[in-house]
Formats: sequence, C-alpha cells, structure tokens
Amino acid sequence: MDTKTSFIWFLLTLSLTTLQHTLGQAGKSVFNQLSASDRTLIIKKMDSLVVKKMQQYKVIGASIALVDDQSIIWTKGFGFTDPAKSRRVDEQTLFSTQSISKTYTTTAFLMEVQKGTYALDDKVIRYHPDLSVKSRYGKAEEKKITFRHLLSHRAGFCQEAPIGNNYDTVHCSFDQHIASINGSWQRFGVNQFYSYSNIGPDLAGYVLAKKAAIPVADYLKKNLLIPLGMINSTYNQQEAYQFTNIAQGCYGDNVLKRTYIGDVAAGGALRQCG
Repeated sequence: MDTKTSFIWFLLTLSLTTLQHTLGQAGKSVFNQLSASDRTLIIKKMDSLVVKKMQQYKVIGASIALVDDQSIIWTKGFGFTDPAKSRRVDEQTLFSTQSISKTYTTTAFLMEVQKGTYALDDKVIRYHPDLSVKSRYGKAEEKKITFRHLLSHRAGFCQEAPIGNNYDTVHCSFDQHIASINGSWQRFGVNQFYSYSNIGPDLAGYVLAKKAAIPVADYLKKNLLIPLGMINSTYNQQEAYQFTNIAQGCYGDNVLKRTYIGDVAAGGALRQCG
C-alpha cells in the first residue's frame, strides 16, 4: 500500500473514530444507532471523499471497507486495477497490504501466547538458537531479545535484513532471508529505543512456522486467515498471482514487474476488501 492509499484509509478510520467519540460509544457499535438518512449521508460523503482524494493524489485504484465494531457497514471498489484501466476494482480485488501484514502476524503469535505455547518474555534464542548479531552495545545481545522486543520494535535491529529486503532485487526464500540476519549489526542495544524493523515480525513468524514444520505463508493462512473467514487472503505470493482480479503495482503510469516480497511475515499479506 503506497502513501496515497494509506492516506485514504486514514481518513476513513478517522471519520468513524470521530463519529464514535462524538456519540460517546467508542469501542461499541454506533452506526446502527443513527437514523437511516444519517447512515446514508455518511456513506455518501465517504464515497465522494474517496473519489476526491483519488483524483487529488492520482490513485489508480482503491478498495474500501467501513467497519463498525464487528460489522462491515459498507464496501466498495474504486478505479481500476492497472493504469491501462483494463479491469475495475471491486470488493474482491486483491491488494498487497504491505506492513499491515505485521498486524496479522502479531495476532497469530499472540494467539499462541494465549494457548501457552510461548510467553512474550521468552527469549527468542530458545526457539531459534542460530540467531546471532553484531553489536556495539555488549556481547551476546541476541540472548537478551524476547518476543516482546521483536513485536514492539525494541530489539535494536536495523529496519531491513541484508537479504530479501525492500531494496533487494534478488529473489530469495524466507529461510534465506532469515538466515541473512545472523551476523548483521544492531542499530541500538536491546530495549534501548523504539526502532521500526521488519526483522522482528519476520523472526516471530519464522518461529511459528518452524515449530509447525510448514512454510510461514501456510501457517498464517491455516491458523489465522481461514479461521477469520479470510479465505481468499494469502501470504503466498505465487497463489496471489494466480488471481486475475489483483491490483497491479505501478509507479506513475508504469506497471511494475511482478515482485516477490522476501520479508513474508512482515509485509507479504495480500487481501480483499469484502
């Protein structure tokens, strides 16, 4: 998801959050408490807001879901899946969610915490003994890192792993991506600062998949996406590219070549709006 599309999502989220706080019902379903005419007006205004912002920021296509508590109130596709405008976006169009994938991966891990499989303050090296880092902040820093540090971006890692990162054009497996972390340098000491990193969620996802003895994409599909009813969402990029109704990445009017995201657990999820 690029900055422009993220901005549209932010506007919609802010609109509903403002509505909830105005009614004094934050965290509860409020939409159905409104009159039918007010509900219609809100959706109409959001519809026009999305169209306006897409025109302003030259967004080719977007898919929107407005959610109130546990209910989907409204879904709609806008624009097209590619610059050639060969197919319209609808509620079933598959979009890459990029770093929103971290939310799903973290949810899957916390489900295992609830089951007692792991504790947030367990040391990661207990489950991934090969983990090693170089550090200016002391010896054996990797032995201090917990899952809590990984999932809260406080392990001190750089933003990207050496291989399979957002700036790496060489396709690699998830295992190769994880292996490249070993021997890399920390940016900060463990728990010293918040430092956003794709490495933390990837390591958490790797531990989940390693214990289950299945690929990380399969683990997250089986244990999170399918139970949530997200049957057409996936972390498997090969599977995603088999869809004909998928938004194509582009830069301006240029369609990008098919790419494969190395940091699967941190940024590899693709999902539909409906």
